[in-house]
Amino acid sequence: MTSPIRSFEMGDRVAVEQFLVSRGFSAAMAQSVLDMDLAAERGINNTVPRTTGNTTPTTFREFAEEAIKPAVAEPVAR
Repeated sequence: MTSPIRSFEMGDRVAVEQFLVSRGFSAAMAQSVLDMDLAAERGINNTVPRTTGNTTPTTFREFAEEAIKPAVAEPVAR
């Protein structure tokens, strides 16, 4: 089985939108994903400085490997 994960060049939002729609996203949902990506690119996630008071010691990579990866790897019951 081939992986559904693809990489895109920065700024290639038309290709990303077409890919998402081809995978079943509605046009509105694909646009929402693109809007979130653009907001992140413009720094929305950098508005509050990270401190020990507002940040967990777990990195996103650790969270993804420990929580998301096993959930995605589980076979889907059909």
